[in-house]
Amino acid sequence: MDKSWIKLSLVPQVGPQRFFDLIEYFGSAEEVFKTDRHELKNIGSLNDNLIEEIQKCRDIDIDVYINKVTSMGIKLITYNDNEYPNNLKNIHYPPPVLYLKGNVELLDGMNIAIVGSRNCSYYGSQIAYNFAARLAAAGFTIVSGMARGIDSMAHQGAISANGKTIAVVGSGLDIIYPRENKELYRTIAKSGALVSEFPLGTEPLKQNFPRRNRIISGLSVGVLVVEAGVRSGSLITAGFALEQGKDVFAIPGNINYESSMGTNNLIKEGAKLVTSVNDIIEEYELRIDLKEKIENQRVNNLSEGYKKILDYIDDKPISINSISNISGVSINELIAVLNKLVLLGYIKELPGKFYVKV
Repeated sequence: MDKSWIKLSLVPQVGPQRFFDLIEYFGSAEEVFKTDRHELKNIGSLNDNLIEEIQKCRDIDIDVYINKVTSMGIKLITYNDNEYPNNLKNIHYPPPVLYLKGNVELLDGMNIAIVGSRNCSYYGSQIAYNFAARLAAAGFTIVSGMARGIDSMAHQGAISANGKTIAVVGSGLDIIYPRENKELYRTIAKSGALVSEFPLGTEPLKQNFPRRNRIISGLSVGVLVVEAGVRSGSLITAGFALEQGKDVFAIPGNINYESSMGTNNLIKEGAKLVTSVNDIIEEYELRIDLKEKIENQRVNNLSEGYKKILDYIDDKPISINSISNISGVSINELIAVLNKLVLLGYIKELPGKFYVKV
């Protein structure tokens, strides 16, 4: 972890583009702070206000700041660290520093973003929830922005299926926004990952969210837009996805509703029309290099008790009595577990209470 990178990222007005421009010009973040005011003025792109901010941050005790961050259970990852996600390495102006609470390994997994309107319809909220649950059960990690509406429903759907989810936020990780998502924030921190590029104390300002959106798409192999008007921020996420060479999927909506105009326009412009979860799953199962990765994540999403039962089931039909005898689990307990595995698409029930792996 390069402490000087963290310090430079704390300078107001130094976004990702200016950050990397400064690194390129000076050779290192440390050199930026060693340069005096007069020399900094010779750089045409630096105005007096920015030079003043750089001078102020020079005196920050970065160890105190880092200790504060880590004491909150937040991990700092700089661009040159081994843990920095490959999924973000090659996007346009990647975040120089990431703040993470949760499982860092999820950032380089088989991730699908689900985004859409904050003011969504009941139809949109149910589509987001159900698609997230089914995709999570199929082995994908669900990425979204923890905003009201579609984002929150996508996170909740993934959690309902014992799946994994990543929330990329537009504030510091010490600020929960919106406040009603406090419990969702805690759940994701325990079983998924919370991610931000913004320092502690950063308020959820309007200009932060387009920056946040490029990370949502960058972490994902594809982006599903569920419901969006023509000015929805989720269309910015779709735009970043296209720029990054990612897949864009869209749910068609009622042509009379403004809330569907954005998604319908995406379809007209070439986004893949999606009417079932299988439309997305099949897209990636056809890619041999990704199929094994999906399957590994799918099994890892299960709790140990469910994995144990799943291990006894293969492509040869086995009866519930045989599973009970082998596992030592009672029939009554098994019924609940097997029904859940069927619901999540891991196994199929045959006549006579026989089961096979799907």
